[in-house]
Amino acid sequence: DLSQHNLRCARRTMWSLTFLLLLLPVVTLQYRSVLEEEELFSLLVQDIKADIVRYIRSKDRTSWLYTSDLSQHNLDILVDEATSYGLKMREICHSIQSLHWKYFINITLRREYETLYSNCIIMPDRKLLRKFYDIPARQKLIESKMKIQDGDLIMEVEKAVEYYSKLTKHEERRHFWILWRNLTARASKADLQEYIEIYRSSKQKLLTESYWLFDYEMHLGEFKTWMEEIWKSIESLYKHLYTYIRRKLIEKYGKKSVTKYGPIASHLIGSLNAFSWEESFNDFSPFTTPSNWFELSTNLNATEEFLLNKTESLFTQLGFTKLPHILMNGFIISSKEHSSLYCVPGSYLEQNDVTGETTPRLRICSLKTVGDLMSFHGIMSELHYRISYSKQNILFQNPAHSVLMQGIQQGFYIYSSNPNYIFNSTSTHMSQEDKLAHLFRAAILLVPQIASGYVLDTWKIAIHSDKNKANLQELWWNLSVEVTGIKNSGEDLPFLEPTSIYKFNDLLLNLGHTLSLVVGFTLQDILCNSTNGFVCNYSNLEIIGEYLRKLMASGSSQPWEQTLKILTPRSLSGAVIKKYFQSLLNWLRDSNEKSGFCIGWGDDCANDAMNYVQYFESNLERKSREFHLNVWNSFYTSDINNMVLFGDGLSKWIITEKQENISQFDDINFKNESLSSDLHRISIFNEKKYKYQIIMSRVEFALKSLKICPYQMEGCGEKGELKHLDYLGVMDVMKTSTNWEELEYVWSSWQTGMADNNIEAYSELAVIKDCNVHRSVVRCNEVESLESLMKNWEVLREFFEQLHAFVRFKLSRIHGSRVTKFGPIPAHLTGDIWGDNWILLSNLIREPLSSSHHDTLITDIKLGEINPRLQEKETNIKLQWLNNSRMKMAEEFYLEARNFIEALGINLYPINNRSILTLDNQCFTRLIDLSVSQKSLNDVRLRLCYEDSYYGKYLLHQLVCQEQLLQSMKNLSVLEKGDTSELLLGFCGAVGLLGKILDCHENKRLQYVKSDSDAEIYFQMDLALIFLPSLANSLSTHNFLLELHNQTMTSDLNNYIWWKMREEYLGILPSTYRDPRMIDGGPRITSNTMQNDQYFNSMVLQFQILRFLCGKTKGFLDCEMRNMTEKIREISEFLRTICKHSEEEILLKISGSKNISAVSMKELFHPLQDHLTTFIKEHGIKVGWLSKVDWMIWTPSRQRLVYKPIVAVLCLSILILMVMYKLKKQSNTYVLNFTDKI
Repeated sequence: DLSQHNLRCARRTMWSLTFLLLLLPVVTLQYRSVLEEEELFSLLVQDIKADIVRYIRSKDRTSWLYTSDLSQHNLDILVDEATSYGLKMREICHSIQSLHWKYFINITLRREYETLYSNCIIMPDRKLLRKFYDIPARQKLIESKMKIQDGDLIMEVEKAVEYYSKLTKHEERRHFWILWRNLTARASKADLQEYIEIYRSSKQKLLTESYWLFDYEMHLGEFKTWMEEIWKSIESLYKHLYTYIRRKLIEKYGKKSVTKYGPIASHLIGSLNAFSWEESFNDFSPFTTPSNWFELSTNLNATEEFLLNKTESLFTQLGFTKLPHILMNGFIISSKEHSSLYCVPGSYLEQNDVTGETTPRLRICSLKTVGDLMSFHGIMSELHYRISYSKQNILFQNPAHSVLMQGIQQGFYIYSSNPNYIFNSTSTHMSQEDKLAHLFRAAILLVPQIASGYVLDTWKIAIHSDKNKANLQELWWNLSVEVTGIKNSGEDLPFLEPTSIYKFNDLLLNLGHTLSLVVGFTLQDILCNSTNGFVCNYSNLEIIGEYLRKLMASGSSQPWEQTLKILTPRSLSGAVIKKYFQSLLNWLRDSNEKSGFCIGWGDDCANDAMNYVQYFESNLERKSREFHLNVWNSFYTSDINNMVLFGDGLSKWIITEKQENISQFDDINFKNESLSSDLHRISIFNEKKYKYQIIMSRVEFALKSLKICPYQMEGCGEKGELKHLDYLGVMDVMKTSTNWEELEYVWSSWQTGMADNNIEAYSELAVIKDCNVHRSVVRCNEVESLESLMKNWEVLREFFEQLHAFVRFKLSRIHGSRVTKFGPIPAHLTGDIWGDNWILLSNLIREPLSSSHHDTLITDIKLGEINPRLQEKETNIKLQWLNNSRMKMAEEFYLEARNFIEALGINLYPINNRSILTLDNQCFTRLIDLSVSQKSLNDVRLRLCYEDSYYGKYLLHQLVCQEQLLQSMKNLSVLEKGDTSELLLGFCGAVGLLGKILDCHENKRLQYVKSDSDAEIYFQMDLALIFLPSLANSLSTHNFLLELHNQTMTSDLNNYIWWKMREEYLGILPSTYRDPRMIDGGPRITSNTMQNDQYFNSMVLQFQILRFLCGKTKGFLDCEMRNMTEKIREISEFLRTICKHSEEEILLKISGSKNISAVSMKELFHPLQDHLTTFIKEHGIKVGWLSKVDWMIWTPSRQRLVYKPIVAVLCLSILILMVMYKLKKQSNTYVLNFTDKI
């Protein structure tokens, strides 16, 4: 066994050695190949180094000259040089792209290849390259000459920024802010969009992710994660600072301009470009600060030489070589008022091609303040950086990354702003308040820059992605609100915000604005060598300088993170920023907590929003309950004083809440959709409905107390005479009388009495000027538009006109020629004082419909058969009765309706013994919801004035259905209930129709007809007389209200427009001449508890639902109710949470369609319409009507309309007479001439 094992091992060893021997030549060849490629690339680099050096020196020199003189000539030189260099680099890259550079053994060569090829990535064709350089250069020229005009003021940019910082009024700042944005939009928007399209559309992109992230040595996803981690570490600092600034802004501008929870408008905070908040320091700072900290020229005699010497002193301490005195000759130091200078601080090294000497060049624009001292330090660091890496390989004569250079500049900015450094003092001389003042100033300068930089980097990555096609402006502001809490002050103005904040080049060419500040704070922390971040220890500067010089000298010879580790082994983190501002953060946290303000904005304040919603709902429920209790009591006491008192108080409370509290949540889209929905419902809650309820009650009480004298009764109204007609008495006359004069007298007297009693109420209604005042609860589902209403009416118009012609024909048989064949129907003949319900005409116009005789009667359906699981049962009822004489009848009707509702599958709740059910003629039907969440069920009270009529039975079933559904909503707040929406009423209307169908079957009320078809026609005729005029009335009143609230008519036209609308849609006109001072429309407008478009929709929807429940039936009476119980139960359960669903969802559930459509109604009435068509054709009846309302209302403003037909007829008559006379005269002359000839 052992020998076998040894044999196997020997074989394996032999095969391994054989494989290695075979592989060795291949490895050797590859090694030689790599060495050859390295040698080839090394020679190539040596050959092109001269070209690269020449281009870089020429480009630096040209750029330097161009910034000094923004001429077209210098621009052309710059573009031409870049073009030729780009083409040269493309050739080079084409020759080296096949090299296997990743396998280079020499790390330096590998880095050279990466650096060289990164230049290849950005080289497009000549045309695109010229645009690439031309657009930013053109923008530089525009920016340098940009001026803003505000009235007579014309200012350059610097002056505009200073002018803006001094504006204190809200509207002034917003006006100037928009002026600035419009100016920059015209200057930059088109160029920026073209620039971005170049990146997106060119085959070889100018600015790809690989180019952007090349020096980061990471993928895009890693970069985003890194940025997010840094931002999260300093987010709390920003939000505490932001909250403190919000508090100060509210103190200055008030809650109407600055909300407590939403984002802050951009024009209210910070400088004109919103990049920092430093210019608002005097408004925001809670500390008293010595002025000499911020204006060096006051105490230190700060000349440019002083600023330069102090800066040089620091760099000498760090071990950098002192610059020669000749340096001053290469400086350009100018005041910012010098308009010919494009003032961008910067530096470069100019090298003499002959001697090889390097001369530093420095550009500084100075106002001799501490800000300039910071700029001197930053630019000097840039200059030393360039000098340090100038000895590197030409390919590495660049910063390791632009972020690193900007970060080092930022570090010296921050370090040089320290008061201890400025005054060469120690921290012991600074009070705690002085330290906080300095940190506060630094925070409002730098912290917003970090946040804006994070927004900018995120925005740039997004816009250069092919996948992102969002609107650039919208994308910017969405990020701004999310990250910084700053919103757009210009709403939808067509400017591009980032171009108003950043220079064009900064906006596009570099990533890492936030990172540069993090690098800056990291360097500052190292320079300070302190444990608390702010108080500096000035020891060890030489050691720190040694590392800093080494970092600068390495240039771009290695990845920038590796270069940064020369200075510090720590990875970049926002913790250094938080450390620097820690004492200020502690102070801000304590101050904000004491104020009770939410820290942050939007979703940060979700708890505050939820608490407010609970507060508002609980108070609204309590106050609404008190109000409705007073409304309920006023029904039978006729005392409305308490109702008025509570209604006015409740309206004022809601208005105050909206103005002072609800508005504080504007412009916030909470992630919690339910919370956003609650706040939205509160914001649209209509407080005017309580005012409307009071007006409506006044009208009802006037109607209740109004009495008129009977026709031809002498002595009416005298002492002891009590024979007046009240409302029900008038209705009896309208229903039974056929005497034209009596009907006309009763109608006219009642209309006049109502108009006189309701002038004040109507005037109050007109003042409200709100089409939503008819709502009795918050309407959480939007209705269809007027266009949709008209579309549904057009479906039914022909049917209604046929019904109108049929009724007019029948009335003409009774009243003779007084009812014209082509005109509207006089209102007093409609059987209803309002003219919009013609059911009372049913007995007058009814006649046998069929001459054939059939023994088959309609099929009986009994209540117990609808739901076999439900047995008919007796129910004890305890209600309040106002009239005991017919109590038994009312009780039977009510119990019958409850049993029917339960049979259909709707849950039945206990009877409320405080409801009122009566046949008394002194009350009005009302359904009042007094329920409060989680409270008693017995808080829905029904007051029903019921009579045993066709319409009364339908209304009873509908109201009982509503009563039970409201009971099922006991857990919903006032804001969540939708008890009067057209959707809920439409469903209960369908239940009411089912009740009528059952009533016709069970009680055999139509058994005297000759056939089933006749029974269907009679049934449909009665329904049509109820609903078609009601639909026309709703549309008429809705359009009248739109005219009224849009103020498109004058007061002396109100009554005319009212009757004009009723004539157009209803086909009725006033029975007597009406005075324009009367308000005939007033009582009818205020007598509905719903808005008219809702009422229209609900009536159409009930037939749509009935069609959905019954299926494709030929009519109404053959609707099969036995199998619809489960479907109705599901719908009733669904409607319990009506406001939690969209309108489309609800419609689809209850009607099978997403839209309210009158087609189903027309289909159900198809038998009746066919019958009317045949009848009209047989009798030659004219369909439609001519307008006559102009003759019935006399007003000064309508005289021309009244006289116009008369004048037209007279003029025509005179013309005809003149023609006849002339013809006659000519005829006589002809006869005489003829006689003479004979």
